[in-house]
Order: sequence, then structure tokens, then C-alpha cells
Amino acid sequence: MPAAINLLSRAATLLSPDDPARVHLVPTVRAVQGLGAELGWAEAVLREPMESEDVSLRTHARVQQALLQLFTDDDAEVDALEEVATEAIRVFERAGDDLGLARSWRLLQQARYLGRHAAASPDAAEVGLTHARRVNNRLEEIEIVSWLGVALFMGATPVQEALARVEALRSQVHAGRAVDALLLSSLAALHAMQGRLPEARSLLDRARDIVDDLGYLSQLAVVPFYVGQVELLGDDP
Repeated sequence: MPAAINLLSRAATLLSPDDPARVHLVPTVRAVQGLGAELGWAEAVLREPMESEDVSLRTHARVQQALLQLFTDDDAEVDALEEVATEAIRVFERAGDDLGLARSWRLLQQARYLGRHAAASPDAAEVGLTHARRVNNRLEEIEIVSWLGVALFMGATPVQEALARVEALRSQVHAGRAVDALLLSSLAALHAMQGRLPEARSLLDRARDIVDDLGYLSQLAVVPFYVGQVELLGDDP
């Protein structure tokens, strides 16, 4: 992934500052966490459109900047990030921009979760998913679903309701096997909360088979997290 980020930075230098494609090249998912990659170029790319007269371009840059802050800035203020998301949603709704709305709702989803408002996080996630599916953006879908599964498990949603929501997601989301592995893992943890450990472990086996088959993907690093949670719930640290 550090090599991929380096290639993205090179691609960005080939485009003019007013080209919207530059903003979309900036990585704003958890893949950038812990890589030690130099992202100064990304910050510069996102600063340039801030003065643009193009409201859509300016708002996309601001949302991308806020998403990047979520994963790279330990001092990011959750309230400020939520404010960015709320304003961007208004802009993108007027423009009918589904990609912008998917990212804005993802920002709101993740900011709420990190701000310890996990009960409100899943609702924002499901709105974001609707927009991500409209533009068939698999990366947005994977990122939203991975956080949604964690929020439903770790948050205030009653277990039975959370199980029903995750099962519904499995029937609605068609972003491929990676997303299915995430949802199977979330289901496993929820079943373990109800004491159904054999079923939970069986679901995790299916999820790990998918991960092993696909090869390591950072978006799937959350699967071992669920393995640990299930065994803790089974009183086997």
C-alpha cells in the first residue's frame, strides 16, 4: 500500500489544480493508518481547491480533508468533522451528487462513532450505503459496511435488532466477497453475545476462508478483531 500511495501522488501531479480528479485521488480510508506513508502531497492537493469558485469541488475537497483527518490526526475534533459533513450533505443534495453524499454520510457515520455516539452511527451509515450503491462505488461500500458492523456490535443497538440489520445488509449489499466477510464476522460476534458460540465460530470460519482466498486486504483486518471478541465472549482470552 505505501507503493500504491506513492503512485497516487504521482498521478495527482499530472493533473491541473482545478481538475476534480485530483481530489478524488486522495486516499481517505483506514488503509492509510499505520503505514507511515508521506501524505503531505495529499494535504497540498486538498488545500488548493479550498479557494475555488466551484462549490462542488470545494466541498469535495473539504470532505476528503476531513476524512483524512479522521485517520491521520489524533487531535481531530469530532464536532468540527460532523459540522463539515452536515454542510456538505446540504451542498451535495442540491447538486444531486451521490458520490459526495456517500462520502459525507460516511464522514458523519465515522465521526459519530469516534465521538462515542455509536447509537446514531448506523443510521448515517445506511444512508451513505444507499448513495454508494447508486454510483456502484465498491470502496465506499466496503468502508461504510466495515464501520457499520462494528457500530452495531459495539454500540447501543439491541442484539436482536442488530442481527436483523446485518442480515438485511447481506441481502442488499453486492460489493463482493470482501464485504460478505465483514458482515459474517459481525454476525458471529452478535451470535456470541447471545451465547451461540458454535454458530459464531462457524460464521468466522467462513469469513476467514474468504480472507485467506482473497489475500490480505487492509479493509479485512477487522475480521481478526471479531475473532478476538467472540473468544472473549466465550470466556477464552
